[in-house]
Amino acid sequence: MKDHKMLDNGLLFSTEAIELLEGDPKEKELRLSLIQLAMGIELIVKDRLANEHWSLVFETPQTAKPKKWEEADFKSVGYSEAIKRLESITGQAFSRQEDFQRMIDQRNKLIHLGLAYSVEAMKASASKAIGALIEFINERLPEDERTEDQTQSIESLVKSTTKFEHYVQGRLSEIEVELDGFTVLKCLACSMPTLKVDCGIKCLFCSYETDDVAIAAESFSEVMEYRDIYQCPACEWNAMVYVEPEYTATNDGIYLCFDCNRTWADGELDDCSMCSAPIEEVEGMSLCGECIGYRLSKDD
Repeated sequence: MKDHKMLDNGLLFSTEAIELLEGDPKEKELRLSLIQLAMGIELIVKDRLANEHWSLVFETPQTAKPKKWEEADFKSVGYSEAIKRLESITGQAFSRQEDFQRMIDQRNKLIHLGLAYSVEAMKASASKAIGALIEFINERLPEDERTEDQTQSIESLVKSTTKFEHYVQGRLSEIEVELDGFTVLKCLACSMPTLKVDCGIKCLFCSYETDDVAIAAESFSEVMEYRDIYQCPACEWNAMVYVEPEYTATNDGIYLCFDCNRTWADGELDDCSMCSAPIEEVEGMSLCGECIGYRLSKDD
């Protein structure tokens, strides 16, 4: 049987992280839970990578030496690169990588910027991450290579996931009626399809919110690799963003103004003939408001 020290530690961190979330955790417990779960994920991924070859866990495999490995005297590969190496070597893409990445990103924000998340946001993110972790283990770590303790830890994670899933589904049922009639996006904090757009944004699941429409537009622009923010054809406020399908509750891409809440489906808007910004063409006029103002200023 192979030695899986990183798997042991990863499972330990993960199970302790879930225990910290049970009941009514305080802010300190939330922070520790987030840090430990992210660390657990990283270690389990690296353990599977080491199963291919121990040198792959080094940040630079070319510098790997057996003595350094045995003494843990090296800088290990980061999570993102570890996943890339594993997928490249095994030829298996992990479909739920984004659930891992979200937890890693939240941990990094917490450590470096002190950003805190609500209990609801943490339970939702943890539920998805643990579910993805169990899937990862089952697909890539054979049962005959697990110790009895490892098997018990994995079973414990399965039970906790079920408990959190019941919690999540119960919360979603409670707030479903409050979302009726509104444009709904997936929350940037908890990833639940419960972010109501109403002159700003508010997640009814985890309470993440801002009534500053500029911040709302910038937040979605940033997460989509800084998509352009346009002048809205309806209210002429610079708060319209194309929201990609993966961030909408319906999984349909839309143009959305965070100020007046108007939406347009793909293909409903034309392009400005000067700058290509999305516009509603009126009586043959194919210019956006900004370009019309520019033209008028040139005519003066």
